Amino acid sequence: MRLIAAALSVAGLLPLAAQSPVPVANEPRHHLKFENQYVRVFDVIVPPGDATSFHVHSSDYVFVTIGDALLINEVTGSEAADLILKDREVRFTKGPFTHRVTNVAITPFHNITVEILGSPGRAAASTPDTSPGHSNVLDNDRVHVERLVLEPGQSTNMHTHGLSALSVFSRIRRREKSSRRMRRGRAWGKLRLAKIIGALSYKGRRFKPAPAC
Repeated sequence: MRLIAAALSVAGLLPLAAQSPVPVANEPRHHLKFENQYVRVFDVIVPPGDATSFHVHSSDYVFVTIGDALLINEVTGSEAADLILKDREVRFTKGPFTHRVTNVAITPFHNITVEILGSPGRAAASTPDTSPGHSNVLDNDRVHVERLVLEPGQSTNMHTHGLSALSVFSRIRRREKSSRRMRRGRAWGKLRLAKIIGALSYKGRRFKPAPAC
């Protein structure tokens, strides 16, 4: 009986060991696409019903959601919470922290995660983009994020980026009641294709937020 009890105790420890947090670069669903001294860019895809491993974000980061998403977010030291994200939604998160997410929708969870490692500083004054589909999405002491939607055949106006910038390109699927259809598994309607450019400018902590570009 003592041997059985000991075996059960060891077996009970195995799941905990399997859940040891890993650096985000080693998390299997985070695919590194680009890296330099200023940013690291991950393409994140979590299939329906699947979950990431517990992983550590050591740096501040911003992410762009591709498609609607319904997740359970488990942050170490906190209770699990629902996380509902909309297509093209942009969020900024302070590091360091450890978490994992579970995709409880019937569609894949997809985002582009950009870790902010540093900044070369401002190179020139910015001139605003006055294109019709342009909007400012987020601005703080670490990043400035803009969104630009281009319809087929449309071009931007001439403008200047004073900060180093990273662009995320995606096609937009125009659909009605996407969240309801995502949950019920109904087919999406006809697609209207356009192009979105998400321009992210990264800043060092010593720099003040940039004026709107």
